[in-house]
Amino acid sequence: MQKSRLSTNFILQIAYQILTVLLPLITTPYIARVLGKENSGIYSYTNVIASYFMVFAALGIESYGNRSIAKAKTKGRQEVNKVFSGIFEIHVIFAVLAMVLYFAYIFIFETEYRDILCLQSILVFSSVLDVNWFFFGIEEFKLTVTRNFIIKLLTVLFIFLLVKNPGDLWIYTLIMAVGTLLSQSITWLFIPRFVRFQWVPLKKAI
Repeated sequence: MQKSRLSTNFILQIAYQILTVLLPLITTPYIARVLGKENSGIYSYTNVIASYFMVFAALGIESYGNRSIAKAKTKGRQEVNKVFSGIFEIHVIFAVLAMVLYFAYIFIFETEYRDILCLQSILVFSSVLDVNWFFFGIEEFKLTVTRNFIIKLLTVLFIFLLVKNPGDLWIYTLIMAVGTLLSQSITWLFIPRFVRFQWVPLKKAI
């Protein structure tokens, strides 16, 4: 049974990796042609800035959370509840701080692309909801990979349906950011099935 599950997880991961490689090959030429070089550059620039703050918000939570949950799983449900809650509390603190710093940055240092950067803030906010580390820790790869499959395909569909000219840069940015937000949000529908949040004093959470 365990061997079969590992094989399924491996196949799903490979299929998802293939999808992540193929989709940009389809969308990138289209976006470059429709939005133009300048707007494509603006999107890439603002996306990189948002990504830096997302990295700060995560700050090693994924690898640490993955290992900690895997270890807690061997000790029972109560330990999983405690470890998940403590890590998530720390994650929220860093994510909120990242949001504050992000908006401080764009309103102090950025003027030209501020509107697009504000849309990209959805990406930074989505990091608050990112609990993929938990599902990786309990080895529920099927749920996360299936979710990502569906969201990525829907994202591509909306790009082709709604992004038609250079003036649609904001639509493209919104589609990409909301896609990430939905991807992170959907996992919370399944969280109650596996874990229950409980308040953990910050001293014990660290």
